[in-house]
Amino acid sequence: WSAARHQYTREIFPFQNEGEYIIKYIRSVMDKEKAECYIFGHRHIDSVYDLGGGIQYINTGVWFRKSPYAVLEDGEVSLRYFEG
Repeated sequence: WSAARHQYTREIFPFQNEGEYIIKYIRSVMDKEKAECYIFGHRHIDSVYDLGGGIQYINTGVWFRKSPYAVLEDGEVSLRYFEG
């Protein structure tokens, strides 16, 4: 059920860039809450989005299926996926 729901979510509610509520929230606090990266989870869509000025939004999505996780390495944040 969960895997089917995840696929349904990706198809029906795809990541909408600036239309995402969390991107709108980040934009509203960026001047007060300075960060190089904003990391969130549980959007059901794993994503990396460039906010400009070297700032990224990372969402690890969900823990099942691909099991994404964020990695900070040499000043860069990326998504990786558990194998197995």
